[in-house]
Amino acid sequence: MNRNEFITIVAPITVRIRQEGGPLFPSVLMAQTLLETGGNNPEWNNIVGYKVGVGKQTDFWRGRSVNTKTREVINGVNDTKQRADWRAYDSVYDCLKDQALLFRNDPKRYQRVIDAPDPYTQADALYACGYATDAPKEIDGDPDYAEKLRGIIPRFEYLDEEANKPMLEQGIANNIIDGYLKPAYATHDASYQAALISGDVERAEAAKTLREWQRTLANALRRASGQPEE
Repeated sequence: MNRNEFITIVAPITVRIRQEGGPLFPSVLMAQTLLETGGNNPEWNNIVGYKVGVGKQTDFWRGRSVNTKTREVINGVNDTKQRADWRAYDSVYDCLKDQALLFRNDPKRYQRVIDAPDPYTQADALYACGYATDAPKEIDGDPDYAEKLRGIIPRFEYLDEEANKPMLEQGIANNIIDGYLKPAYATHDASYQAALISGDVERAEAAKTLREWQRTLANALRRASGQPEE
């Protein structure tokens, strides 16, 4: 796989990740994948340098890993003899979804990344939050990490514009919401209220779950069509 082929495959996935709620701007994510891989996808599909860490499995990482040589900056000195355990994925999509979970599940560390108002601020935040390395105090991470990302981002800012385009026409979304989801919500809400009155806790919880599922689906359609959630 050459660099252009890599970009052709990965670029639309970065847009999809953003549209599905991922915190990284696609331009930043695309820059990061190129910086981490050089544009060559490894067999284990880890294109963002995500190490095994504590090893907790997720919906997108099922516990497989590989061990390879890597470069670390230790006490300010490049060391190319280090080895690291990397998460191995079934697909590039799974890799990028798992990374998005990392940011969302650790807001104390990555809130600056999540809140970044533009790609360049986000690149700085990734380095500041320690993404470029993995915890041991003597490992500094690449001091030029943010600057390298900043150098790649301009080529891919068009992806940020793509991610902001609605995936679905508002009229179609609202027809589905008004014609199917709102009536279903009302039906399950009525069942929930009736179960509460009768004291049937189990039926109430089941109806509540179905009711909230309708709300979740409706809000997903609203997001996909560029509308605010309710």
